Amino acid sequence: MTSSKSVPSPRRSAVTVIAAIILVASEVLAAAIAGAWAIAGLLKLGDILFWGLQLVMVGGAMMAIIAFARQAMRVEPVFGSRKR
Repeated sequence: MTSSKSVPSPRRSAVTVIAAIILVASEVLAAAIAGAWAIAGLLKLGDILFWGLQLVMVGGAMMAIIAFARQAMRVEPVFGSRKR
């Protein structure tokens, strides 16, 4: 009996990658916004520092989301089978 590796279709891989990116993005952005709110509340920062902290944390979250998306697309065969 020969065993053949089944390669997932590019469409299925694309749906998997998009779903994973949406899940990770929502979690990371929610954590960044909640973290900025909590830190600003605990340290009794003013509105300006709160918005600045939130800007920095959301910027970091966006960088993490982009890095995750690049890695996910590199791992999953979204654009057909590639030799690795």
